[in-house]
Amino acid sequence: MEVKIKQFKNLQGLTFTAPCEIKAKNGKGKSNCIDAILWLLSEKNTENEEVIPFGENYAEASVAIESITFKRVTEWKKQRKQGESEEKITGTTSSYFINGESVNKTTYSQAIRESLGAVQ
Repeated sequence: MEVKIKQFKNLQGLTFTAPCEIKAKNGKGKSNCIDAILWLLSEKNTENEEVIPFGENYAEASVAIESITFKRVTEWKKQRKQGESEEKITGTTSSYFINGESVNKTTYSQAIRESLGAVQ
């Protein structure tokens, strides 16, 4: 399984092949690697909470399982209300791809479950 993280939280341009060991000092993004994989596969993180992949203005990662590549891209809209100093996220848009072809979320989720052996 090959994982490519183009942008996810504090991670950029990271590629690794599983199984592997991820070693680093505390606070360097080891948990974010796991969260990126879980976000790709289930939209949940290690605490089974919805992942909010903060970073620039988008998150993008892909995972290749055997001969199938799953890719997910989420972009969010930010808006600064009059009188406030910080922008706030006002909405998100997610796109899902299987082998480079755009698919809906249901098709994407079903294909992942089948690839991981959850559905026969």
